[in-house]
Amino acid sequence: MLIQKTCNTYARVFCSILSGILFLGLLFGSTHAFPSLDKELHSIELQIDNPFMNVDGVSMKIDPLSEAAPIIVPSWKRSMIPLRGVLEHMGTTIEWVAEEKKITIYKEQTSTEIVLYIDQPKALVQGDTCWIDEENHRVAPFIVDKRAYIPVLFVGKTLRAKVTWYPKNKFISIQWTDK
Repeated sequence: MLIQKTCNTYARVFCSILSGILFLGLLFGSTHAFPSLDKELHSIELQIDNPFMNVDGVSMKIDPLSEAAPIIVPSWKRSMIPLRGVLEHMGTTIEWVAEEKKITIYKEQTSTEIVLYIDQPKALVQGDTCWIDEENHRVAPFIVDKRAYIPVLFVGKTLRAKVTWYPKNKFISIQWTDK
């Protein structure tokens, strides 16, 4: 009988605490303590010299019309990725102005605009000029076999994505949410 009363007391306390937490969640809406369920985590996984990528777990060619693949520029020690094949899967629109060798990348969800110029080590982010790579001022977008390559770390971070480099497998992971 004493054990049953003790269990009932603990159950009532537990239910009271749980009810309080749920009430606070309803009262204050979404807070940092209650993660939002509408933010879906997305990922793109790439490997150096591999023309295939995984987008949210689905394997596909980076560029269906070519063998474009991520590369490392040895003198820069930086990874560069084919522009369009990767960034369009991140929800961006891309505009190419051939006469100016200008690339405009825009992500509507975050109202982020990046303007890059082929062979130029500076970019415009939200209209402000900045170095593409603060540590290496030689890093700049370039073209190989009619495909623009961009520095993955700069563009990923500017688009509010987490970019992770795994040197052992020469593997790049890009993760972001829609909001």
